[in-house]
Amino acid sequence: MGKYERDWVEKAEQGVSSAFNGEHANSYDKDIAQKIKSKLNEKGISFTHSKWSGGGDYSDAGDINIYNNEKVQIGVELKFSKSTGKGTKANLGQNKFHEYIDTIDGYAKYDEDLGLKAKRYKKVEERLGIEIKNKAEYEKKLREIKKEDKKFIKEIAKIAEVGAIRYASYIKEEGSKHLKEINLLVEDILNSKHVKSSTSEKEILYCVVTNYQNQNQDVSFVNFEDIDSTITKIEAEGKSIKLLNKSSNVVLRFSVNWKNICQGGATPSFNVFV
Repeated sequence: MGKYERDWVEKAEQGVSSAFNGEHANSYDKDIAQKIKSKLNEKGISFTHSKWSGGGDYSDAGDINIYNNEKVQIGVELKFSKSTGKGTKANLGQNKFHEYIDTIDGYAKYDEDLGLKAKRYKKVEERLGIEIKNKAEYEKKLREIKKEDKKFIKEIAKIAEVGAIRYASYIKEEGSKHLKEINLLVEDILNSKHVKSSTSEKEILYCVVTNYQNQNQDVSFVNFEDIDSTITKIEAEGKSIKLLNKSSNVVLRFSVNWKNICQGGATPSFNVFV
C-alpha cells in the first residue's frame, strides 16, 4: 500500500472510530460504525467505546479495538476500497514463509543470492560515482535520486521485479512440498494471529467497505469459518503466489512487494489478499 493510500485509509479508520463513539464524523463513517454496532449486538458483545489502534503498526491485530469499559472485547479489522476491491488482509514481512518452513529462504536472501541486490547497488554507484557502504546509504541515495529521476527508479524496479517473479515460482515449488505448514500459515492469517502481540489472541471482526464514500458504499462482514480454507495447491502468476483449496478457489494471494521508496528500495514484504 502506497503512502498516499495509507494516509486516506488511516483517516477513514479514525473516522469510523470517532463515529462509533458518537463524535463528529461524516455520514459514510457513521453508516459503517452503526453497522459494526449492529453486528456486535448480533454477536451478543457488550461495548462502551472504541479506540483506533491502526497507524501501520502490524504488531497488533485489527484497526479498531472495541471496549466494554476498560476491557478490550474484540478487534475490528477494516478494509476499505473506493471501488469494488476488498483491500489487503495483511502486510507481512519478507521472511514469513521461512518462519513456517525453515528450508525456504526469505525473499531478501533469495533476492541477494540471485545477485540482484548487488546489481541495484552497482547501478546507484555508477550513477553517483561512489561506493555504497551499507543499506542505509543505498536507501538515502535512492531517495535523493527518486526526487529528480523517475526513469532511473523504474530501472531499479525492473531489477527487483525479476527476483519477485522468480521468488513466487520458488514458493510454488517449495511450498507445495510443505502443505501442512502452509495451512498453518493460512490459518494464522485468517484468524489474524500472524502478528506477535499479547492482544493477537483477541477475536477479530473483519469488516469490508467497498465503494467507500460514494452512494453505492457497501459494508459487509467476512466469516472465515465459512470459507474452505484448506490449501491443496499453490500457483505462481507473475509476482503473485496463489493458495488454492480443493475447488480451485484462491483462498489467499500473496503479492511479492517492496514498501518504502520504490520496488527494490528499502523494505521487501508481502501484501496478502483474501
